[in-house]
Amino acid sequence: MDIESKKKRLYFIANHRGTKEADIIIGRFTNFILKNITDAQLNDFNDFLQIADDKLINWYFKRDHPTPKDSNPFITTFINWHHDNKN
Repeated sequence: MDIESKKKRLYFIANHRGTKEADIIIGRFTNFILKNITDAQLNDFNDFLQIADDKLINWYFKRDHPTPKDSNPFITTFINWHHDNKN
C-alpha cells in the first residue's frame, strides 16, 4: 500500500472512534500529524491509534498519565500538542 493510501486509512480510523469527543480530538491531532509523517513513522502512528479512547482522552485532559508500558513516540507528541494549541 502506498503512503497516501495508508494516510487515508489512518485518517478514517482517527475520525471514526466511536464518540464525538474522541473523533474531534484525535481527528484534529491526526490532521496535524499526517501533514509531515514519514512512511517509517506510519506503523508507530497506527499503533498509537489502537490505544483505547478513554486512555487517550484522559491523557489529553491530564486526568491520567501514560505508564512506561504505554510506550509510543506519539503519546508525548499528542499530550504536548494539546497544551501547545490551546486558545
